[in-house]
Amino acid sequence: MSEASGVATKTIADFEREDRSPYARTLNDIKEALEIAAIEFTNGDNPGVRRRGDRAFGHLYDDKGHVGWIKDGELRAGKDKRLVALVSDGRLHDPATGEFICNIDELGIRGEPLPAALKVRLR
Repeated sequence: MSEASGVATKTIADFEREDRSPYARTLNDIKEALEIAAIEFTNGDNPGVRRRGDRAFGHLYDDKGHVGWIKDGELRAGKDKRLVALVSDGRLHDPATGEFICNIDELGIRGEPLPAALKVRLR
């Protein structure tokens, strides 16, 4: 969690022991890392955490930073959150033609470049 969120392991341990209170941006960094890992917090009859069944959720990064959001079956990018691709069964498809673009597992994570087939669509 520390590496994915950019929050030091000791800092996270301090939060867990309630030795420190996190800043809002730190909580957001941790939340983002959990979303990328497809983790969700549950409530109701079975409170806790679990891996989301829908892996198509989270934030998309490349080697230059944040690229877009994957949520509700869509990949959106840019400040205007334009629709880049439809997400289904762990695969990205062109929203106009339905053409396969790439698998979600091939997408970049922090510090890794995106596949060329997707990079072209993000311009």
